[in-house]
Amino acid sequence: SQLAVSVVACAVAFWVAGWRLGLAGRLQHLRELFGYTIFASGDRVLGTLRLDHLVAGALGGTALLGFLTFSQRYFQMLADVAAGALGTVTHVVLSSMQSDHKKSVETFQKASFAATCVGFPAFAGTALIIGDIIWLLFGDKWSAAITATQVFCLAGLIATPGIVQGALIRARGHPNWWFYYQLLQQVGTVIAIALT
Repeated sequence: SQLAVSVVACAVAFWVAGWRLGLAGRLQHLRELFGYTIFASGDRVLGTLRLDHLVAGALGGTALLGFLTFSQRYFQMLADVAAGALGTVTHVVLSSMQSDHKKSVETFQKASFAATCVGFPAFAGTALIIGDIIWLLFGDKWSAAITATQVFCLAGLIATPGIVQGALIRARGHPNWWFYYQLLQQVGTVIAIALT
């Protein structure tokens, strides 16, 4: 699945950019690409490397890790529905509009509005009914995951427009800013898990 998504994203990026592989590049272009690629790859690594899971498993045991994983997975499913595809498409579209500031602002505002219109009701509604959903689907043994899932739903209210903001930041050629934000978020999550 991850390989297929990467291949499709690469094909769409080549198609939208109109660029074809050739030997006409310059060393400066490789340096620019390297600087962008390092931070974009680092962002992917942060998403794959789950330090919060290591800390939760080490400090809280398998039960806490199970509740955390359940809650995060539920959060991720809702985030993907609310703004996952929109964030990817917005990144490509905003990248192609770098020279047209007015159109970029308009596109960003529309994408943020769309993500918010879907994300806010989805996360707020889920936070209100997650207790019933967990009880109905998984029984009483998973009731401890209710509070954690509600907290992740509250975080989802911020994360939904954040996906579009991340697309804008990366499209403007600053993947390092998004990488450092994601790194800070991971460190904050690890600290919060360690303290609780």
